[in-house]
Amino acid sequence: MHYRRLVLFAVALVATAAASSSAQDAASRPPTERPFKHSTEIFEAYVSDADAVLVKSKPIRIVGGSGGEVELTAEFASRGQEVTRPDSILLGFISRSRVAKYNASTHLVLKADGEQISFDTTQLKIFVLNDSVIEMLFTPIPCNIFLRIANAKTVQVSLGDIKLELTEGHLEVLRDVASRTVPHSLPQR
Repeated sequence: MHYRRLVLFAVALVATAAASSSAQDAASRPPTERPFKHSTEIFEAYVSDADAVLVKSKPIRIVGGSGGEVELTAEFASRGQEVTRPDSILLGFISRSRVAKYNASTHLVLKADGEQISFDTTQLKIFVLNDSVIEMLFTPIPCNIFLRIANAKTVQVSLGDIKLELTEGHLEVLRDVASRTVPHSLPQR
């Protein structure tokens, strides 16, 4: 009798792990190609000088939270004339203000469906134009983690002290970029 309970427990444990693994696998897959619900332009273009295909979203505004207004963009490149699954995708945040908001030690922390994901590697570029400070903070995110973020139902963003929440429209743009990580050829022009 004890052995039977142990076997049933083991079977239940394996089934639970398989269901959890299946849910994680689904979250790490690119969304299927479909009409996405956003109006942001996604560029796919071959750049002959670099012998690479660039896939990039136009920046989209994120308003609110403690950070005011920030723009979000996502991009990746593939060597050659066809899109291949990238190792990582650059997630970018662009800020325009009168004073700098970020510094070299600013880290990106995301919460995707409650799971906290931290990134230590950020690239910060600061430009001063007239009275404005333009800051561009980019973080390379491994493709499988980007796919989990894009497939999430809720995503909160922390850039140092700045807190933002991504809307369904922002996530649709990320899902559209994620759907393009599936290897494919560019349409002939």
